[in-house]
Amino acid sequence: MGEQQVRIVNIASETALSRAALTLFCKETAQQWDLAAIDRLCERFDCQLVLF
Repeated sequence: MGEQQVRIVNIASETALSRAALTLFCKETAQQWDLAAIDRLCERFDCQLVLF
Protein backbone atom coordinates (compact mmCIF):
# COMPACT_ATOMS: atom_id res chain seq x y z
CA MET A 1 0.00 0.00 0.00
CA GLY A 2 1.71 3.16 -1.15
CA GLU A 3 5.11 4.39 -0.09
CA GLN A 4 5.53 2.27 3.05
CA GLN A 5 5.19 -1.05 1.14
CA VAL A 6 2.97 -2.83 3.62
CA ARG A 7 0.59 -5.67 2.88
CA ILE A 8 -3.14 -5.14 2.75
CA VAL A 9 -3.69 -8.15 5.00
CA ASN A 10 -1.52 -6.55 7.70
CA ILE A 11 -3.35 -3.23 7.48
CA ALA A 12 -6.68 -5.07 7.59
CA SER A 13 -5.76 -6.80 10.84
CA GLU A 14 -4.32 -3.62 12.40
CA THR A 15 -7.29 -1.41 11.50
CA ALA A 16 -10.20 -3.90 11.54
CA LEU A 17 -11.04 -2.90 7.97
CA SER A 18 -11.85 -5.57 5.43
CA ARG A 19 -9.30 -6.52 2.81
CA ALA A 20 -11.96 -5.90 0.17
CA ALA A 21 -12.51 -2.31 1.35
CA LEU A 22 -8.77 -1.65 1.49
CA THR A 23 -8.33 -3.01 -2.03
CA LEU A 24 -11.04 -0.67 -3.30
CA PHE A 25 -9.33 2.26 -1.57
CA CYS A 26 -5.94 1.30 -3.04
CA LYS A 27 -7.28 0.90 -6.55
CA GLU A 28 -9.32 4.10 -6.17
CA THR A 29 -12.50 2.28 -7.20
CA ALA A 30 -14.44 2.71 -3.95
CA GLN A 31 -17.92 4.11 -4.56
CA GLN A 32 -18.01 5.82 -1.18
CA TRP A 33 -15.53 6.65 1.56
CA ASP A 34 -16.35 5.96 5.18
CA LEU A 35 -14.87 8.67 7.40
CA ALA A 36 -14.40 6.20 10.26
CA ALA A 37 -12.34 3.98 7.94
CA ILE A 38 -10.29 6.94 6.76
CA ASP A 39 -9.72 7.95 10.37
CA ARG A 40 -8.41 4.45 11.21
CA LEU A 41 -6.08 4.55 8.20
CA CYS A 42 -4.83 7.99 9.21
CA GLU A 43 -4.11 6.73 12.72
CA ARG A 44 -2.23 3.72 11.31
CA PHE A 45 -0.14 5.78 8.88
CA ASP A 46 0.28 8.74 11.28
CA CYS A 47 -1.38 11.30 9.02
CA GLN A 48 -4.20 13.79 9.31
CA LEU A 49 -7.33 14.29 7.26
CA VAL A 50 -7.88 17.94 6.42
CA LEU A 51 -11.35 18.91 5.26
CA PHE A 52 -11.79 22.18 3.40
